[in-house]
Amino acid sequence: MPAGAGTRRIQLLDTLRGVAIFGTLGTNIWLFSTVGSGESVVFGGGLPWWVSFDGFFTTLALFFTNGKFLGMLTILFGVGVEIQYQSARRRGRAWPVCYLWRSVLLLFEGFLHYVLVFEFDILMGYAVAAIIVGRSEKVIRRAMWIFGGLHVLLVGAVSLLVPC
Repeated sequence: MPAGAGTRRIQLLDTLRGVAIFGTLGTNIWLFSTVGSGESVVFGGGLPWWVSFDGFFTTLALFFTNGKFLGMLTILFGVGVEIQYQSARRRGRAWPVCYLWRSVLLLFEGFLHYVLVFEFDILMGYAVAAIIVGRSEKVIRRAMWIFGGLHVLLVGAVSLLVPC
């Protein structure tokens, strides 16, 4: 539905979403142009910040950007889904089946992105969150425990397997 046709857009959300998208784009360009392993991406390439101007600038850029724009984009994704869900409830409509299909397609696209492009993918998390929106509190609580438990198990397993 176009803006102005019975809807009122929240311009601040659109502005924040744009900032988050451009910030994520800039971070991703930096990540994809970094030579080395995934470890060098996460830890800044191993260049100490005090050695050179380049090391200082890289550390400073990582401090201000790494993960922050993506986190902001994630929160805004959730806000957008909730606004759509509340709008459907106010109109007396069931949560649209088409949104479920959109979420399943996003899950599939995220999986392909994870397998074929880059292992640090957020799309599958977005899809899972969007799929459980509008479900009963019992279903949401169960999903939180399941996915939280899987996260703790996987991070714990990786932590035990990675040598110090």
